[in-house]
Amino acid sequence: MARQDFLERLADNHEIQIKKTLEDLEARIVSQISTVTEGADAVSTKIAIDLRTDLKQYIDETYRTTADTLVRDYDQIVNEFMEEFGGLDIPDKFKSLTKVDLLTINQLKFQQFAGFEDIASRYLNEISNQVYQNAIAGKPFNDIVKDLRGLITGDVDRRGRPMSTYASQIAHDSVMQFDGQFTVYKSKEAGLDKFKYTGTLVTDSRKHCRDHLNKVYTEEQIRSIWQGSWSGKSEGDAFTVRGGYRCRHTWLPVADEFFDTEEPQDEPDFSNILNDKNTFTYDKNININEFNNALNNLEGQQEVTTKIFQFINAKNITTLYLPRSFSRKTVREKYINDINKIYKKNSNKELPNNALVKIGRLNGVTSKQEDFIAVFADPKEKINFSKANIKELQDNVEKALNEAKNNNGKFVLKRGTDRFNLNFSLSHAQSSNLTNGKISTTLHELGHQVHYWATNEAGDYARSLSKKITVL
Repeated sequence: MARQDFLERLADNHEIQIKKTLEDLEARIVSQISTVTEGADAVSTKIAIDLRTDLKQYIDETYRTTADTLVRDYDQIVNEFMEEFGGLDIPDKFKSLTKVDLLTINQLKFQQFAGFEDIASRYLNEISNQVYQNAIAGKPFNDIVKDLRGLITGDVDRRGRPMSTYASQIAHDSVMQFDGQFTVYKSKEAGLDKFKYTGTLVTDSRKHCRDHLNKVYTEEQIRSIWQGSWSGKSEGDAFTVRGGYRCRHTWLPVADEFFDTEEPQDEPDFSNILNDKNTFTYDKNININEFNNALNNLEGQQEVTTKIFQFINAKNITTLYLPRSFSRKTVREKYINDINKIYKKNSNKELPNNALVKIGRLNGVTSKQEDFIAVFADPKEKINFSKANIKELQDNVEKALNEAKNNNGKFVLKRGTDRFNLNFSLSHAQSSNLTNGKISTTLHELGHQVHYWATNEAGDYARSLSKKITVL
């Protein structure tokens, strides 16, 4: 994945550079208009016409210069590819660059620069026309500046997409497209016609990319599959455009000897994260399959779903959905036998009588000593997991994981024995949405259980260091 990581970093860096360049371009244009109109109430048509020459110079000195620098960086893409390519079982003569290769690389660079050039020409005309039209209309200086910013960096509302949006997309896609073009060129030169679709899944990864990620196809199969239609698809060769605009995926050539082991595998079914064996619901209308559906519909979070499934089953975690009135003895007696049956069936041990006594009016509770998580709701709230707001849930889970990843899987004591950090922690705030609130509480309490089962450098389980009950 070293090459893939490099490509993503380079594409992101190029986007940052081009956006900064356009901010500089915008500032120079605004400054020039301010200078030539000093003392005047508005821009004259003559000034607007004369300004076109200055605009071209500014674009050449900023945007085109930066674009040229970015394209020169593509030599690094070639180096990264050749290092990876050299590890394949192919004849040595294909593991170095020939004069023909160098000519091809320059031609591919020229093609990508042409994309930047198209944006420059288009917006030179648009900016010039904008200034001229405003001059005819007699617009004051501040209004002209507002329109220009909307056109170049999009700092103000404007119909259509600003130059910065198009240019940053070109900066990103050009990196990935150049890599795809050179990959297929060099691979075919070596007689390879099988490729693995690789890359990183993000929140808005397309279904097409998720469906084909890490699968190996022949060139013929790729061209056939990529004839289909999907959201965000861009026109062009499958190896160049890959998943579409701003796609973060690329192709990895596969030598014949590795092909059999790289055949696509069916994704495991994690649809029963919660099931009748490990879950108790006070209301039989609570459909735990809909909870599973909500988690499985989180785009790009297959790794999260997998870990939840594996952890719950490996540690025999029992999930309890209980009424808030469970704090009353009569209500506990109504449900406790059924709870104990499920808990014993799942974990092969009894749930202590005092485990769920002092709960008060809580959202959720779990214990360091027992393998359960409890989530509370009034019966009138009628939990309905089919009404989950997937987009909001997606954002919450992604945020929680990003905040926790810095801890690299080890727990750290914090001023006592009840707080630990772990990279697999799903704790995050409740949602304003009732259903999402219950899902979030479930994941929050599960995150505590993950912490309790974590070990420190000495191999001690966090759960053995304290008897405190943790609540949300």
